[in-house]
Amino acid sequence: MKNARILIAILLIFSIVPDLASDAAFQKETGGEIVAGLRSYVAKELGVASSEIEVGRAEPVNGQKYILAGKVIRVQAATRANLLGRVIFVVSMMDEKGHSFSQWIRADIEQIREVVVARNMLRRHQMIDREDLEIREIRVRRKKIRYETNLENLIGKRVIRPLRKGLPISPDSIEE
Repeated sequence: MKNARILIAILLIFSIVPDLASDAAFQKETGGEIVAGLRSYVAKELGVASSEIEVGRAEPVNGQKYILAGKVIRVQAATRANLLGRVIFVVSMMDEKGHSFSQWIRADIEQIREVVVARNMLRRHQMIDREDLEIREIRVRRKKIRYETNLENLIGKRVIRPLRKGLPISPDSIEE
């Protein structure tokens, strides 16, 4: 009797596993389409290439457990004040039967930018040389932060405050 219960439990587990696997693949496929829609929308709104936008964790809000399945029709941010960082979107979709519906989705959005960083520690009042700088990709979560993108604009200028190695250089940290 005990062996029969164990056998039934094992059979039940194995009959459920394929459904869980297909559900995970289905969620990955649906999530991929939504991520692509979010990336495209943010890139268009910011006026940058979609390759510059990274969409982190995307999840439904309002207590929903899963991102619903469907073809993405339209994406819109809940507010347009800031499209970087943690942003809430309304995603309009259409299911296989042609019914349209919307879902609120929260996603972490970053812009990948090439900026000038300090190659070495830069001390206050130090004159900047070409060897002190390098270009590096960084992930930006706030649009309003400005970073220098051209090495030549900084050569020969003085540092206002100390800058650690690898720190992006903003116009505020350099003497005009």
